[in-house]
Amino acid sequence: MTLPREHDLPINQQYIWQGNYTIQSGVEGTTRLLTKHPEIEALFVINYYMSLGALKALRQNFSKRHVEMLVFDHFFVNDIFYPSISSIEQPVATIGKTAGRLLIERLVKGKEGNYETIYCKNSLRT
Repeated sequence: MTLPREHDLPINQQYIWQGNYTIQSGVEGTTRLLTKHPEIEALFVINYYMSLGALKALRQNFSKRHVEMLVFDHFFVNDIFYPSISSIEQPVATIGKTAGRLLIERLVKGKEGNYETIYCKNSLRT
């Protein structure tokens, strides 16, 4: 996997777990990463279900360690978890409405439907 480099920050491939977006995958990835790399102090998790798995692994296997979490998928109950979860909230309603409108246009107009790039202003919730 090739990742973009910004600001010349090094990317350690050993710190990357590629899961399958399930709770169990979050448990497995968190357990493997934190067992193999005890120096890890924070996790960035790509979706809500994997973040639940990460929390489960932290509670079951690493309760004495403090690990920060940032999730790219906000869910309204994130605020009640311990350890706390910071999350990136996407404008889901805007994305859904735009996708629906473009799909209907595509079905009506056939191959001549519009294509759009949607730039979203995500917000960080801590």
